Amino acid sequence: PTKILRFPPAVSGGPAALWLMDDLGPHAVACTHTGDVFAWSFAVREGQAFKVTLSWTDTPSSLTADIVLNNDLDLVVTGPGGKMWLGNNLSWTGPNGVAHPNFDRINNNEDVLVVAPLAGTYNVSVKAHAIPEGPQCFAIVATGDFTFGGASTPGCPSDCNGHGVCDAGECRCQGLWAYPDCSLPVPLLASGVAVQGVVKHDTWALYAIDLGEYTGGSFRIEMTRTSSVGDPDLYIKGDGAPSYKETAKSCACPDDGTPPCECKEITCDSCEDYGAGHNTRVVESFGEKLRGVFVLGIVGFCCDDARFTLKAIFTTVGCDGGVDSGKVMDECGNCGEDGATCLGCDGEVGSGKKDDACGECDGDGKSCWGCDELPNSGKVDDVCGECDGDGLACLGCDELPFSGAEIDVCGECGGDNSTCVGCDGELFGK
Repeated sequence: PTKILRFPPAVSGGPAALWLMDDLGPHAVACTHTGDVFAWSFAVREGQAFKVTLSWTDTPSSLTADIVLNNDLDLVVTGPGGKMWLGNNLSWTGPNGVAHPNFDRINNNEDVLVVAPLAGTYNVSVKAHAIPEGPQCFAIVATGDFTFGGASTPGCPSDCNGHGVCDAGECRCQGLWAYPDCSLPVPLLASGVAVQGVVKHDTWALYAIDLGEYTGGSFRIEMTRTSSVGDPDLYIKGDGAPSYKETAKSCACPDDGTPPCECKEITCDSCEDYGAGHNTRVVESFGEKLRGVFVLGIVGFCCDDARFTLKAIFTTVGCDGGVDSGKVMDECGNCGEDGATCLGCDGEVGSGKKDDACGECDGDGKSCWGCDELPNSGKVDDVCGECDGDGLACLGCDELPFSGAEIDVCGECGGDNSTCVGCDGELFGK
């Protein structure tokens, strides 16, 4: 087990405890490869700042590289209530005015300082974001007033806010959501409509365009730096938000020096010709038949706040092959239709259910039969049980159905023939 150094209260201004791990000794932490994650828990008490520092010796980089960090580790601390701190406590205020945490992608030393921690469990994790030249060893140290809880399972901040999946302590954001905790909605741009923004050093402004689900779309992106200072760089990625490690490298301009450079940093602000007259960068799809969502990332490369204007002009293709037709396949697989051709009477696609002759969905057609077994004839059995009868066939002389009453010889209904017979047994009047 890892040991903690504890200091007596008499040590003025010093921390109550110190915890350290590195790649040396019997309790060393393993060196990392891309995707590895290590996590530890600390029961932190109130009263002293809780500080965590991560440091590693990076491999040498090219002197001409825009980003000199080769191997990138991330320090993440989560505390009570799901609150999260990232290494060097970077954040970025998005278009919605909310501050979003931001990973440090340029330094090989990362700190988290919680000045006045709430008492509770704090999880510290180190994630190997990108290790192209590994394995990468590191050292990590924590100071404050705490008890070490040992290795822990890395969690995700705020459970990715319901917009992503937690994968080994890292949120995999889904849809148009971004940033470490999937809290930032990425706005969709309308074609031809310019937006204005500002980006700080080493932070991102994200936007998106949707070329639709059918192959054949195209785009033209224009970004103009409107401030006199700052270096906003533009990146485009087709399967999520862009990042430094995926896109940045030394920018090599063509021999004629005409921007944009043929490199992943498509704005090529680091080329020699950048300056007056080249504040606008344009990138086009050059006839490529595209589809789906593309995320546009503008990052403040150096060194001051940079203001910019961004405009995307793009086309989509409908299911009919028409440019910007807006037609899509309906649920029945028909282009531009309303989806009614394969709906059953129950509203379900492909159920095969139909209205019967009586107008009932998936009925047997008998609910509207008459007594003659014809639909909607309206005929019913009378009181005597005869179909469409007048109800007289079973009436007695008392007009009651099935009473059996008859008129006797004396003319009386239900009589016994006695009212008109004399004592001689002869009918009156004879």
